[in-house]
Amino acid sequence: ANAQLDPSSVDLSQRKEWCLSQVSACDTLCSSVTDSNDCDSETLDYNCKCTNYATPVLTSYRGTMPTLICLQLFANCKKDADTSLLKIGKCSTDYYVHCGTKYPVDFEPPTTASSSTPTSTSEVSTSTIIIESTISESTTSDKSTSSSN
Repeated sequence: ANAQLDPSSVDLSQRKEWCLSQVSACDTLCSSVTDSNDCDSETLDYNCKCTNYATPVLTSYRGTMPTLICLQLFANCKKDADTSLLKIGKCSTDYYVHCGTKYPVDFEPPTTASSSTPTSTSEVSTSTIIIESTISESTTSDKSTSSSN
């Protein structure tokens, strides 16, 4: 399962910045035409729905709430790992490699004749499933490792 971030563990000023970033990224990804685009800095809940085409998968993009949370989980993991290179490496595998790296400004909205959109959507869905199973596998292997100690 996906790791969760407790919103209260992040300063309110930081959460407000994250919400501004999320709303801005959504606006960019939707070419400024949205059915919904809002963010709650208390809970980090957000809505982003493009009007003219399917909303891009936000986990792929920098500045979106999923990516900001992913990077924070990675930072928290590294902090907990202290100086253990093995633990820091595991943090990278569990979190960092799954954080979005694309820039919203580079997103090209689909044209009406585009056939590439369904393909990219299914690829992203597959990678999301892989991420979730990878995290749950690593959690499972942690438990088996710790029980043998």
